[in-house]
Amino acid sequence: MSNIATDSAADNRCARTARNSKINPEPLRIKHENDLLRVVITRDNRTKGNFVDNTVIVLSGDSSCFTAFLPNGEVIRQLSEFATRRYASRVSRLIEFRNTYLEQPYFCSTLEQDCKAHTFETRIRIPPAHWPRCVQEAVEVKLVEYLPNGTTVLKSQEELTKVAICPHGLRFYITFPLLIAERASPPSGFTYLWQSQVFFMDQVPERWKSAASLVECLHTERQFQLRLQKAESTAEALDGPAAYDSSLRSSELLNELTSTLPASTQLPTALERSAAHTVSWDPLQKNSWWASCADTMYPKEVEVLLDWTPSALLRVIVGVSPATVEAEALLLDSSVVLRSSQQGTYVHHFTTHVDAGVITKVKRVFANEGVPARAYGQQAALQAVTQRMKLLRRAAEDFRDTTCQAPSIDNSHAKGGGALSVQLKPARSHPDGSPIQQWSNVVMEESCVDGTGVLTAYADGRVKGIFGDRTRVEMDQQRERARVVLPYGEVREIRVDAPIGVESYVAVLQQFASWAFSSATERMSHIQATDFTQASVAAHVDATQRFLLKCQANDPLTCASLSSSFDPRFRQDSIICHNLMDTMLPDGHSEIPSQLLNSQKGGEGNDSSFATFHVMTNCSGRVDTHATVENMLLQNKLMMTRLSSL
Repeated sequence: MSNIATDSAADNRCARTARNSKINPEPLRIKHENDLLRVVITRDNRTKGNFVDNTVIVLSGDSSCFTAFLPNGEVIRQLSEFATRRYASRVSRLIEFRNTYLEQPYFCSTLEQDCKAHTFETRIRIPPAHWPRCVQEAVEVKLVEYLPNGTTVLKSQEELTKVAICPHGLRFYITFPLLIAERASPPSGFTYLWQSQVFFMDQVPERWKSAASLVECLHTERQFQLRLQKAESTAEALDGPAAYDSSLRSSELLNELTSTLPASTQLPTALERSAAHTVSWDPLQKNSWWASCADTMYPKEVEVLLDWTPSALLRVIVGVSPATVEAEALLLDSSVVLRSSQQGTYVHHFTTHVDAGVITKVKRVFANEGVPARAYGQQAALQAVTQRMKLLRRAAEDFRDTTCQAPSIDNSHAKGGGALSVQLKPARSHPDGSPIQQWSNVVMEESCVDGTGVLTAYADGRVKGIFGDRTRVEMDQQRERARVVLPYGEVREIRVDAPIGVESYVAVLQQFASWAFSSATERMSHIQATDFTQASVAAHVDATQRFLLKCQANDPLTCASLSSSFDPRFRQDSIICHNLMDTMLPDGHSEIPSQLLNSQKGGEGNDSSFATFHVMTNCSGRVDTHATVENMLLQNKLMMTRLSSL
C-alpha cells in the first residue's frame, strides 16, 4: 500500500487516476486465464466455477466462504479470507467475477495481492458522485466522451466515477472507487480499490439508474445528430417516423432527468468480512448440481442469473405481462446478440456495425432448429450457443412452474367453506400471442376488398390483413418480418423479402401498405397515372368498336382509311381484317387462309402489334391490363373468324 497522502495531493491523485482509468467490460483475469471453463451466478448470489482440471469451487451468497469439490471426490470448505495457497488464485478470480456482475462487491485479503496495483489511500472520504442534470450541461462542461467504437462515456463532476454504454445499448459499464478499508486510529485513512462493474440496461441497480438514464440519453442524442449530419451531407432525407421517435425519446428523457432523477450517487462499499462463527455454510452434497463438473446442466432448486463461458454470456429475461421466459446470449468476442422469442421458437440475431461513429444495427430471425453453424463469416459457433440458450430457458421455465404459485383462495367463510379450495398457478403466455410490439392502435387506413379480405394499417406502421380464407397476416413497423396464422392453425414468422408459401398474402399487404403510408402528392400522382391508362384503354376500345362497325358494311376502302388513324401498335389488326375481307369465299362459307395466319404470327410488324399489346377486353367490358400474348392472338383469331362470315 502507498503512504498516506495529504488532502490536496490525495484529491489530485484521485482525479489523475480516474482520468487514466479505462472502462473495462470484463474482468482482466477472466479474459487471460484459460483454466476457467464456466461461471454460473444464481439468483441468491451464489457463484459456481468449473475449472479445466474438473475442480469445482462454489462461493457462498456473500462470498465469505467457499466449497471446493476436487476431482478425486474430496470436499474442502474454507473461509475466503484465509484461503490456502492451493485455492487462493482461483477463489480470487471467482470473487472478482462476482464483484463485476453483482451490485454489492466483496473484498478480503485473498484479493489484496492481485489488486494491489489498483488500490490507493487518502485521508479524506471520497464524496458521492454528482452527475449533470441534462445532456446540454454534460456537453458544456466536457464530461462526455464518444469513443471510436461507438461507446459513450460519461464522467461524474468529480471525475472519479465513469459510466459508459456499449454501442448496441444493452450493457452499462461502471468504474468507481470502492471503499475496502478504513483506519480510525490517527492518522486516519481510507483505502480504495478501482472497481469495474457491468450490468444489463434493463437490470441496472437503483443507485446507478440516474447515471444510466443520462448516458443512454447522450448515446441516443449522439446517434441522432450523426445520422442527421450524414443525411445532410449526402443530400438524403431522414425517415420521418425514425427521426421523430429518436428526438421524442431524447426530449422525454431529458424532462424526466431534470425533474425526478437524483443528482448524486452514493458509492458502494465492500461487504464486511465475516468471522468464522458467523459464516453461513451451504449444505452442498457431492451428488448435487453444485458438485458436478458438467457444463450443460442447471440447478432445479434455484434460478440462474448469469451463465458465463469464454465465448458467450447468457442470461434469462422474464416478462411481466404476459409472463414469458426467454434467454439472451452476448457473444464476448464480437458485437453479436442472440435473443429467443415466442417461448424459444425463434432466435433473433443482432449485429452492430460502426462507421464514422454511426451505429448500424442489423437484425435477422432464425427458427430455433434452423440456426446456421456460423453466421455471415463470423467465427462464433451459433448453434452451440443457441443450444445452451434453449437449456437455460427451459430450466428457468421449469423452476418458475414449480415454485411461482399464487396463494390459495380463502373461502373459509363461504357456505361449505373449503369445498372450493383452488390453488392458482401463473399460466404461460398463449403461443398464438402476437410477438410484434404494438405501439399504437390508431387506424390510419382500412380497406374491405370483395373476394380478398379486410386490410388495416395502423399509425405505428403495422399492417394487418384478415383474408377470406381465414388467413391472418401481420407485418411489423419496419415491414421486415410478418406473422402468419394459416386457416388450420399453424403459426409462422417469416421475412417479408422471402415469404415462402405465403407470397400472395404478403404481396397484397405490401401493395396496401405502400398506398396507406404514401403522401397526398404520391397518391395524386398514382391516381393521375391510373386515369391516363384507363382513358387510353377506353379510347382504343372505342376505336376498335367503330372499326368493326365499318367492317360490317363490307367497305374495304373505308376500313383501310379508318385504320390509318389508329395507333401504330394497333394498325396491324386493321390490315389483317382488310386482307381477310378480300379473300372471302363466294359461297358464304368462311375459312381463315393459312397464309394469313402465318403472316399474323410471323409477318412484318407483328412484334409491335402483339408483343407490346397487353390490353384485352372481355365480353363484360372489363379491362384486363395483364392479358398475355396468347390471349391476344386467340382474340384476334375469333375476330377474324367473325369477319370472314360477313
